[in-house]
Amino acid sequence: MLKLIKNEWIKVFSKISTYVLLALVLIFVIGFSVLMKISMNGSYESYVYTDADIASEISYLESSREPGYELNIMRYEFMRDHDTARDTGSWEYNALADAFQTYQYDLVYPTDQITEDKKAQLSADFDAVTAAILSGDWNAYADAKIAAIEHSGADSELVEIRTFPYRYMKEHGLNPDDKPWQQSAAEQIAGLEEEKYNYKKQQEAGSYISDSVLEETENSLALLNYRLEHNVENYINEKGETGNMFWYAFLQSASLLTVVRVLMIVIAGGCVANEFSSGTIKFLLINPVKRSKIIWSKFLMLMLLAIALLAGVYVVSGITDAICFGADFNVPYLTAENGVVTAGSSFLYVLQQYLLNSVGMFAMTAMAFMISSLLRSSAVAIGVGVAALMGGTMVTQILAELGCDWGRYLIFAKMNLGQSRSGYSTFPNQSVTFAAGTLIVYMIIFLWTAFDGFTRREV
Repeated sequence: MLKLIKNEWIKVFSKISTYVLLALVLIFVIGFSVLMKISMNGSYESYVYTDADIASEISYLESSREPGYELNIMRYEFMRDHDTARDTGSWEYNALADAFQTYQYDLVYPTDQITEDKKAQLSADFDAVTAAILSGDWNAYADAKIAAIEHSGADSELVEIRTFPYRYMKEHGLNPDDKPWQQSAAEQIAGLEEEKYNYKKQQEAGSYISDSVLEETENSLALLNYRLEHNVENYINEKGETGNMFWYAFLQSASLLTVVRVLMIVIAGGCVANEFSSGTIKFLLINPVKRSKIIWSKFLMLMLLAIALLAGVYVVSGITDAICFGADFNVPYLTAENGVVTAGSSFLYVLQQYLLNSVGMFAMTAMAFMISSLLRSSAVAIGVGVAALMGGTMVTQILAELGCDWGRYLIFAKMNLGQSRSGYSTFPNQSVTFAAGTLIVYMIIFLWTAFDGFTRREV
């Protein structure tokens, strides 16, 4: 059997077309990384408002009269009159927007529910906060915000939650001008803790909050706290989300397996059909080897080639992305379950995604192999295989949009198990186990049909 597999391997690599196709795959892999690098070169640049810009904004708001336009006009006038918070990338810009929304909204749009004492307190808080903004002293601004939150009327637990980002920044000597990742993490923790607080109050009031919502909140909090405790700036989560460009590009490169899928259809489509069209099948069958061994050797050669191409795309993508973006191998893969965080290898997670995305490639290879064994024309076999790959995906998407749930049983709805694992499959509620099981059934049917067609065919 090994000798037969070796002979089939030699046949494939004796053709110039094979090397041309492999070169195209290599160009796609390298080109994909380079294009991502070029597209991501443009980083966010802050903008500094001029007097003319502010006048233009005020004029637009006065003419459009959008909801809340009075408050925005007041903010732009404050920026102009005090020559402050003009840089959209500065902490002062965001702080001023928050100050107007938090402390001026109820003063500009008064309601019967707000008392005169409350109005006076809001005005005093606004003056204290904006004074800190005008001084450019973030620590003074944090103190003013903490003081405003403490006498806002909220209970002690809520005050503790809302003041956390400011206290954390001050305790760790962080400056928002440096754009520390910890600031965003601390703000997210405060937001999630307040959500958790609100869920608790709703439950006490008799409202139903699902366990899944509570568990998701707890897990998100556990991840954020783990990052702060272990100084983890970037990581990969179970949805494949990451803030690191190398790992993001590495994960996105898994989509290139679609190109490999087409390559394998081309090779599998001519694997058996070429033997009949060229007449070499007669020389192959005169050897004292059973037809079953011949057909199995061809299929196993295709599987080995598919595995080699999968490994090649994984390695070349990793190297190319490391050259383009710089590799940070210390980025962990973090997951949380029941509030407990587990750190794993990002390389193994990415490899898992490549493997999940490649399962459809093996199934389509088996389908093209079946067609090749049934037809004498490799061109027809390849054409049918490629058309089925492209058209099948479109058909499944149309069926999903039309609500035809039976479409989930088509092979084309299972081409990317990575999407099923992340919950983004074409049809909802499609587990990886179900998708993988369906593909296995299809592959068994394809192989049985190919085996039966080859062993029964007359030469």
